Amino acid sequence: MNDNIVDAIRKLPLIERIHLVEAIWRTIAEDAPAQRHVDEADVAEFERRWEAHQVASEDTVPWDEARKKLKQG
Repeated sequence: MNDNIVDAIRKLPLIERIHLVEAIWRTIAEDAPAQRHVDEADVAEFERRWEAHQVASEDTVPWDEARKKLKQG
């Protein structure tokens, strides 16, 4: 990867970098639809986790709080 591109990206505000990542993911999804495969086990795991979240959504932690805890070690 070109270091100049990475340096230019680092200078962008955080929200713009997030939008850039989202746009990149969209292009990947558009360019490689045949390579995207989600097997039944992955779907079942997602559904299991979603159901668990719905049942105990009050146990969730906002990302900012989780990140702070992770940085604290």
